[in-house]
Amino acid sequence: NSTFWKTQSEKDRQRIAKQLKQHLEDLAKYYHAESQKLKKPAIYRQAARWYRMYVESFPQDPQTPAMNFLLAELLFEAGDYLAAATEYDKTAYQYSDHPRRAEAGYASILAYRKHEKNLNSRQLQSFHARTIDSEIRFADTFPTHKHAASVLTSAAEDLFKANQFDRASEIAQRVINIQPVAGKELRRTAWTVLAHTQFERKQYVQAEQSYIQVLQLSSRSSKQYADIHERMIASVYKQAEQQ
Repeated sequence: NSTFWKTQSEKDRQRIAKQLKQHLEDLAKYYHAESQKLKKPAIYRQAARWYRMYVESFPQDPQTPAMNFLLAELLFEAGDYLAAATEYDKTAYQYSDHPRRAEAGYASILAYRKHEKNLNSRQLQSFHARTIDSEIRFADTFPTHKHAASVLTSAAEDLFKANQFDRASEIAQRVINIQPVAGKELRRTAWTVLAHTQFERKQYVQAEQSYIQVLQLSSRSSKQYADIHERMIASVYKQAEQQ
């Protein structure tokens, strides 16, 4: 953004940029390493400054996504979780394909969750929708990732708690249908959310069948088994009431 830069020829800019990128990378990584040793806010800010200068100066450079990821990592280490989530999101979703996209997308969810721990109940209520959206966006973008099923399950549970029954049902069904098949506990949770949403929407025939799926995935000796069995019986009783 300097006058010097604006007055250079394109040829000279390319020559200077090559050296400039190396200097910026060296400075950013040096202060990042120092911040990890000294744990001082001023050093974190120095490292962030050089990372941001690199990212903003060379948005099209092949190295920029990796530098943006390191900026997000730095902010996470500094405890600035919301800013970290923003940079992880940028790394995951605003650059073309690069090796750390999925890692950044999942790290963004973790950063949002860390940020939530610093909020009071009123703030959390309004903010949590952002975390849910981050989880769904991650699964939409990286559907075969090893964490896709778990983040979708978390989103389905939270949507049900928020009384968003239509979205909760849709996301729970995605967990049930996901490939490769989700683990037993995740499927049990997804079937539970689906059954509860169907019951709340008075879809008692479907709810009965979903509760049966939950029972098949539950231990007979568990308290949950008895609770789900009661819910299944209630859905049958409700069908009789409808008749």
